[in-house]
Amino acid sequence: PAAGAAAPIGASQTTPWLIAAPDGGLVQVLFFELGSLHTATSQDAGASWSRAAVNGRQPGANFAVAADKEGKPVMISAEKGQLTLHGPAEPQTVQEGACCIDRLTLGLDVESAEGWAAWYQNTPKAAGLLARAVKPLGGKAQLAPGSQSNPTQRLALAARLGVPGIYLAYLAGPAPAREVKLWNVRGGEALTIAKAPGIRYVWLTPGPDGRLWILWMNANGTVSAMRSNKALLRFSKPYTLGKPPVDLVLPFLIADGAKGPLDVIAGAFHTRLLPPMEVSATPQGVRVSDLGEPVDGVDVEIGGRKITTDLKGLAAYPIAAGTPPPAMKATHPAYAPTATYTVK
Repeated sequence: PAAGAAAPIGASQTTPWLIAAPDGGLVQVLFFELGSLHTATSQDAGASWSRAAVNGRQPGANFAVAADKEGKPVMISAEKGQLTLHGPAEPQTVQEGACCIDRLTLGLDVESAEGWAAWYQNTPKAAGLLARAVKPLGGKAQLAPGSQSNPTQRLALAARLGVPGIYLAYLAGPAPAREVKLWNVRGGEALTIAKAPGIRYVWLTPGPDGRLWILWMNANGTVSAMRSNKALLRFSKPYTLGKPPVDLVLPFLIADGAKGPLDVIAGAFHTRLLPPMEVSATPQGVRVSDLGEPVDGVDVEIGGRKITTDLKGLAAYPIAAGTPPPAMKATHPAYAPTATYTVK
């Protein structure tokens, strides 16, 4: 709610799952209470809720939920090693096997309509984080390279926005030297994003146009984040996002960057990061980019004029070579405003 008040929903026995319609007009929370699944729906950004028990075949308490392209929930549950996919069609068993599936999560790729489940499993044949295509069902579960220990919070699984692909971020390597890995659940090698002693609490969230944000907490308690470009070929330098209170017993680290700005929550701690733009002056005008990719729709105030960058990231305003560059200010709702630029 805008006023910051918490509206009670129910007494969840497990970590609840939240989904939202693409336009943000409908928010749903699914949670386990008194041995059965309940849903709570809000039409006013969480100020008030209407709740009801979910009828039909019940999932186990170890379940995960993701939203499809229309914002409708798709659910997967685990019970005694059996994975079951629920909705929108009849429940479907997607895996039978060993017990002890933990930290179950689900990712839906709205571009390809694929769904992937990920979980932690500790058996003699496979100990670590596994992922498998469950919508539609295909292939065998694959082990994330280097994954070994059971995560201490919900798995960081996320689909890219605007382009196909589902990725998993996780910790690898023995303590205290830990690596933050990023892995395409389709398989292959995992990228090492960061490496330092004492890293914990990894999270992953999509940014606009296929970008990904990877976050983690350092040994000194500060939160760091890195962001990719659209093609996942370049990554920013690590941003330091502050330090939650030292007396906080941190239960989680989560973030959302789908609209451009990155909102980070760690316990009661919240901060927001607006990523920087790269701005340069050329003979053709002011060029704005983000990790080398042009940014359109940037309002550039220069020489008493206001010019918006085109699809090539150019605000046409010829600047003669050898002349002092005029004062400039560039603004965009998804980026930090800037008044500095390089001359090329």
